[in-house]
Amino acid sequence: MGYLPAGIAFGVLAQVAGIPIWATIMLSIVLYAGAAQYACLPMLSAGLPIGNIATNIAAINLRHVFYGMPLLQYLPKK
Repeated sequence: MGYLPAGIAFGVLAQVAGIPIWATIMLSIVLYAGAAQYACLPMLSAGLPIGNIATNIAAINLRHVFYGMPLLQYLPKK
């Protein structure tokens, strides 16, 4: 149920930022990371190069590595 309000909010913000509808849909399909999607909007509307956007998105998603580290002890041993 949380995806619907987040998706609506993302669509509204993309519309306000001037991102075309096709790009908004592609972002939702290709970039499946909520925080990165929202952070990508001002960078796209500012016309930043794709390398800068990709680096920013990688830095945002790096947090998942640290979230997963405590779970390593529960992985099966070979």
